Amino acid sequence: ILQRLDEPKTTRFVSIIGSAGTGKTLLVYDIFKKLSERSKSILIIHCGQLNAGQLELIRCGWNITPIKNYRRYDLTNYDAIIIDETQRIYPNQLKDIVSKIWASNGTCIFSYDKLQTLSAWEEKSNIDAEINSIAGLVTHTLSEKIRTNKELANFLKGLFNNKRSVTASNQHNIDINYFENSEDAKRYLTALDHCGWEVLRFTPSQYGNEHHESYYATTKQTSHQVIGQEFEGVAVMIDQYFSYDLNGELYYKAQTYYHVSKMLFQNITRARKRLSVVIINNREVLERCLSILR
Repeated sequence: ILQRLDEPKTTRFVSIIGSAGTGKTLLVYDIFKKLSERSKSILIIHCGQLNAGQLELIRCGWNITPIKNYRRYDLTNYDAIIIDETQRIYPNQLKDIVSKIWASNGTCIFSYDKLQTLSAWEEKSNIDAEINSIAGLVTHTLSEKIRTNKELANFLKGLFNNKRSVTASNQHNIDINYFENSEDAKRYLTALDHCGWEVLRFTPSQYGNEHHESYYATTKQTSHQVIGQEFEGVAVMIDQYFSYDLNGELYYKAQTYYHVSKMLFQNITRARKRLSVVIINNREVLERCLSILR
């Protein structure tokens, strides 16, 4: 990518795709850093809420903006535009940015995982197909190796599909905690918060209360707030509404605005080393977790 950007100026579109934890964000931020060292003017557009790390980078002089504010910037003034978490962009925003890149003979780098959508509209938008329809697009696919250790990676695969023949070597990086009622689970999650764990909650609906909201303190970070971040130890909750369908896929039976099983995937993949799974009154998932770790 860096070699191509050294070539004579012309319109370029590049996509970097990979599953959760393959290092997409780290890669594009490193590209930003290297281009900045070459006195290139770069803008990162993050399709989500900015986190503390990004705000710190902004204080250090980095050009980073959430997607909701991108229209405040004249995209023709930059040598390259990097769009991270592009799977969450609105189709009209993508169309507008692409047209501006064409008009200015600019460069645009998309970084995304089409599976990491958190709501129905994101799935229906099919941004991956829109990006792949751009003329001259060059695609780079990252390997399946993820930031987490092998134990976490295998556990993740087995948890989300109970038909996969997967076992995770027990290296004591995964804790399974079972509670019969939500009050005990909530007390345990509160205790974890004081022991260095990052307790992540599901993003609640803005239009009504949902069952999963009762387990967490509202100060905990949501699935949407931790996009692109990672933590040493992450705690997640699985309640009685999780189950497996006929194809073995993990799904959520209760009615919610956002896709809860995908939010669970998002939250678990934020863990770099340790994972604490808090299961509430769900023997089916408990047995699956134990069978993977066994």
